[in-house]
Amino acid sequence: MDGTNPKPAAAVADVLKRRIGLAGSQRWLFWKGRDQQSAAIHVKSNEQHTRITQLNKDPLKNQVVLSLFDRRGDAEPVRIGNAFASIDGNEGVATGIIPGEGIVSEVLFIEPRTPSLNSPLHDAYSQAVRRGHRSRLNALVGEVASADEVLILTESGRPVVSLLYPNHAVPAALSGDGIWSLLEINIRLVMASGSLALLEEPEVSQHPRALWHTARAIVAAARSGIQVVVSTHSLEFIDVILAAIPNDEELDILSVYGVVLEDGQLKNSRIAGDRVAFLRGTIGEDLR
Repeated sequence: MDGTNPKPAAAVADVLKRRIGLAGSQRWLFWKGRDQQSAAIHVKSNEQHTRITQLNKDPLKNQVVLSLFDRRGDAEPVRIGNAFASIDGNEGVATGIIPGEGIVSEVLFIEPRTPSLNSPLHDAYSQAVRRGHRSRLNALVGEVASADEVLILTESGRPVVSLLYPNHAVPAALSGDGIWSLLEINIRLVMASGSLALLEEPEVSQHPRALWHTARAIVAAARSGIQVVVSTHSLEFIDVILAAIPNDEELDILSVYGVVLEDGQLKNSRIAGDRVAFLRGTIGEDLR
């Protein structure tokens, strides 16, 4: 995440804030939580532009210090800036906007279970409506939650995303984790202006019918040019994603990566979209 983000310190602070209730979460960014250790993230674009983000823990200030480098082709890396990220309770503090060309324009971390990482949902919904997605979102809640409409009402003077029924309205947050997660993912994907969206286990708490709509939103975002990275332990979710791509010629928008951490080194393997269904059994063994 911080390897491509134009504001890498803010990205690290978001990662730290996700570990709710864990004091000193900085050290768990490093292998086995060791105090004296550094880590580096290398991200290479198709144009042979490499962004190197080096992380070091500062135990005295309880911070993560970042050093950023750019490398063009085989040239030596050039330092482009420094930054740091720290956390105080659940409040992240991030400074140090790194100058220079970014590999992606924006990184959007969609995290329904940690609302503080995202802009308020009513703001995201307003943007989605302005971009012409109101009918789509209303059809979504109609099919999944039997509601007539998504709208913004006020509670104690504050805007709240709500679901409208024939005789009453209910805040979406009270409609269950699955409905909230479904709304959060769909709203943010349709209004995402960046080139990279990250989702962690979107299948959690979702009814199978709602999961189908989430899969369709992910596929639609990929078709529109947004790179969507999803982590999952659900073989059934991969099946739903495949079902949402009925045209075999479009399977090249999908890849399944297996990731394993061995002795502090992250290793991965890739299965192309047109091979995913054929290798379903192998993928299931890796997931479980």
